[in-house]
Amino acid sequence: MRQARRTWGFLSGKLMVATWLVTPVVLLGLHYGPGQRSLAEDRVKAAVAQAQLAEADKNWTVAAASWRKAIDAVPANDGDQRVRLSLKYQMARVMKGELPQALEDTATLLTQSRSWNISEPVNRELRAQLGGMHYWAAWLMRLEGAAPGEWEPVADQARQHFRLLAETEPAAADAQKKNLESTIRLIRMDLSELQGLPLPKECKGTKNCSGQCKSQREGRCKSDKLSDEKKDARQELQKEKTKAAGVHNRSNEQGW
Repeated sequence: MRQARRTWGFLSGKLMVATWLVTPVVLLGLHYGPGQRSLAEDRVKAAVAQAQLAEADKNWTVAAASWRKAIDAVPANDGDQRVRLSLKYQMARVMKGELPQALEDTATLLTQSRSWNISEPVNRELRAQLGGMHYWAAWLMRLEGAAPGEWEPVADQARQHFRLLAETEPAAADAQKKNLESTIRLIRMDLSELQGLPLPKECKGTKNCSGQCKSQREGRCKSDKLSDEKKDARQELQKEKTKAAGVHNRSNEQGW
């Protein structure tokens, strides 16, 4: 019995030491694993709550900043949540008068999200909002007197998004068909008729939409031109390297 007690005491002591050694490792694992995820979720929830309160007060500046804070707290591998929060952020920017910038960034988001493995419902939400932004921008551009060559491509982008959604989203086909019909009416109606319609709330804060969209187009064209020039320069450099390598090889063969 005494021997058994000594053995049990020895084993208990070793177990306590092992537990004491392992506990920090477990705690660190919790801190950098589930613990970090939990902290990130708390930060997202807090920022979302702040954004929603700001939107209720129509304080779009605070709302946009809060949605941006929520996006920054989302784990990098959660594409769906990142896109959904980004759409909220961009809509807050629309409401504070930054429609052209929000449209540009949302179009970029659609391109980026293709590598994020987002779900199909989220992809449709993104496309629907982008279609709406093109629709509002085209409306404003027409009212501002933009030439057809400027506003028609913008309206046509809205038409393409809504048509794709109407054809591929059975659950919301009716709603998307209505959006498509509204876009076609916007394209076809006389300017005087458009001027008699109430301005959508999403358009009210934006000034000089035509000028801003034009600057963006010119910026993209300039960027594309620079990219093409860099590509051409790289190709020419590669040709020169290839040519030089050929001359060097022939020189060696001929003993120069």
